[in-house]
Amino acid sequence: MPMVICAMSVLMMFVSSDEPIIQSLQGTYLESWFYYENSIVFGMATGVFAGIVVWFFVVYIPEQRKRSILKLNMIYSYRRFKENILYIFLIATNEQNSESAEELCDPQKFEDFFQGEKWYKVHNFLNAREDYFRDLLAEIELLSREALYVRNNYNIPDESVHKFLGNLSNLSHDHENRNPHCDYDHKKTLMRFLWSIFGQWDIVNGPYEEDPIQRMIDKM
Repeated sequence: MPMVICAMSVLMMFVSSDEPIIQSLQGTYLESWFYYENSIVFGMATGVFAGIVVWFFVVYIPEQRKRSILKLNMIYSYRRFKENILYIFLIATNEQNSESAEELCDPQKFEDFFQGEKWYKVHNFLNAREDYFRDLLAEIELLSREALYVRNNYNIPDESVHKFLGNLSNLSHDHENRNPHCDYDHKKTLMRFLWSIFGQWDIVNGPYEEDPIQRMIDKM
């Protein structure tokens, strides 16, 4: 829209200017357009054009630079989050060397690797090892803060993304005030949520067509 207004203002500057028409347009059908000399229209068009130029350099370019930096940071943070969580899962199954965390970021590979008994091993390991469970919570908290910052500072018109991030924030907040040893059901909820991130499948809504957090990043 600003580009359309800018183009219109430039056109009106030429049309309403009292300067002689450029030679290449003389004798053409466009020549008649440039005989509307009006200082008021020229002044208004010039003001609009100058305002758009100032907005472009003072607001638009810095905002795009900020958005680009934030997007790159979010891409890195999300990749780090997934790899760190997956490394904890691999420790839980005692198979750190069988599959790399990077490879298991693929939803299908994750589901094939962790389905069945291995996922129960992860549950049991995190129930027994409070230190690793706290590491897992710390990763979720970091991701939650960064994702919510993006959501609150950029308009992302996607209800599913907002709902997903709301669930992430609620789980992170709830666990801050809970003893990891005392609430097995709440842990199950958290693990189910993590499965929805890595496997892109939810017990209530079924499969996700796309990773909600990745969709948020792509729309930045």
